[in-house]
Amino acid sequence: MDKKKLLFSFSLTAVGIAAAALFESERERRSLIVRHYALRSAKIKRARRIVYLSDFHERRLGDIEERLQMETKRLKPDYIFLGGDMVTAKHGASIEATLALTERLVKLAPVFYGEGNHEARLDRDRGRYGDLFDELQAGLESQGVRYLSDETVLLGEDLALSGLHITENYYKRAPHDEMEVDYLRAHLGEANAERFQLLFAHSPAFFDAYARWGADLSLSGHWHGGTIRLPGNIGLMTPQAEFFRRPASGLFSRGRHAMLLSPGIGTHSINLRFLNLPELMVLDLKEGV
Repeated sequence: MDKKKLLFSFSLTAVGIAAAALFESERERRSLIVRHYALRSAKIKRARRIVYLSDFHERRLGDIEERLQMETKRLKPDYIFLGGDMVTAKHGASIEATLALTERLVKLAPVFYGEGNHEARLDRDRGRYGDLFDELQAGLESQGVRYLSDETVLLGEDLALSGLHITENYYKRAPHDEMEVDYLRAHLGEANAERFQLLFAHSPAFFDAYARWGADLSLSGHWHGGTIRLPGNIGLMTPQAEFFRRPASGLFSRGRHAMLLSPGIGTHSINLRFLNLPELMVLDLKEGV
């Protein structure tokens, strides 16, 4: 085979592979899977089920709001947790799809909404986004959704749920830069040692700080499952262009402290997912050790 034919054959193969990858990415972006997880603790006095989703990013592909409602209704949760970045703070920002989703979900169980960097950006950059953050908060409040930013609520007799506001500089830091425990104490006070302490902390990069503060379970997102999932639960790239982060999603522990890391539901800027399906996470909290 001469060089021209070989080059043509190679180019045709490369185009075919790229087209197949883009087709698979689009299929995944329109998909939704449900995965179950379980966590035990002596602090938990009564079993509960939590449905957790994060990084919705105003997703409008297909009938996602109806599908999320249908799956959540089938799962019969005690609580629904939203881990932040439900909206996307960029040109033409909107909150319509998010409020349409929360309006559906709040009919199924109490809904608690943790703050992500995009919600914080709507609040911080009012010159660009106007009153959109106030409209989001007003809409959530009118529906009965509890938005948590530097605030703690008690659930039943054995759970405490806190929502941490993470300032923008932490999202821009390199992975090796650590968050000080004093930052959490300044924003939330001390962790509740008597109850099972849950923490909305949108960035998973500071798991060690969350654990040292006293979070029994941190609920994070932000990394979008690494955009492209590599073998070994390794994410190729985070939104901050950090490469090969592991684990990219799922439930994992360090000692007695755990993190539930969502791969997200939607995308923004880089509208790509590969081997990285949008996921509705179901966490069963159980009594025991």
